[in-house]
Amino acid sequence: MIARNPNRRWIVAVALALVWASAFCSSLVAAPAGAREGTVRAREGTVRAKRPRLLAQAGARRDDCVRLGGDGPLVDRSRERALAGWKPEIAAYSKRHYNEYTWRLHPTCIVLHYTTGTTFPWNLTRSTSFAGEKPGLASHFVIAGTKIWQILPLDVRSRGAYGINHRAINIEMVAANARDLSHRRTTLQTCVKLVRWLMARYHISKAHVYSHAQVATMNRRVVPEVLDLVNPTPYHKVDPGAQNMRFIKAQL
Repeated sequence: MIARNPNRRWIVAVALALVWASAFCSSLVAAPAGAREGTVRAREGTVRAKRPRLLAQAGARRDDCVRLGGDGPLVDRSRERALAGWKPEIAAYSKRHYNEYTWRLHPTCIVLHYTTGTTFPWNLTRSTSFAGEKPGLASHFVIAGTKIWQILPLDVRSRGAYGINHRAINIEMVAANARDLSHRRTTLQTCVKLVRWLMARYHISKAHVYSHAQVATMNRRVVPEVLDLVNPTPYHKVDPGAQNMRFIKAQL
């Protein structure tokens, strides 16, 4: 009678495990490189597929975000005005107010505003008239924090500051009032960067960076570009606030 070895079953189990592990590793080594790369690429594709969805949730597609002039600040164009209706309406507006029937803008100055609200001002992209006159309101840019939305191309006239839309690039900063804007330092710094780039691009001096409050004086000794053939009288505006203007202009 042969004596049973109590460790035999354990030894057999270990041996079988080693054989299985060896076979598994061999299959990985033998797998074609293309198959392994395909697995990696499939995973990468899953990650890439999520990015457009994330951009869409943020309100912009990948191709909506571009650098101005190729080297300027990054802007989001997902909320641009439709130009087919805008161009003839702003041309007619320009004829009435400046005796220039054109939608084209050759900017000589920059005008700064705040939006009187704390969220994106959709009236700048959706309004069809203002004060009983077409077109609606629209600036060239809206800034909130580090975000810059471009509403109109820089060669198209906006309707953002009465009396100077025929010469000005209009920039709105999201804020409820001047005090609120003074606490939004990131928004102010983003505005500084954008204005610097625009000044260099269009050869605009710091003296021709105006507040809306300055434009509202309708005084050519204050703002040489102001003009309006319909109503040249001064009107009341305080944006973006004297303190905020000093902060911005000190860094230009």
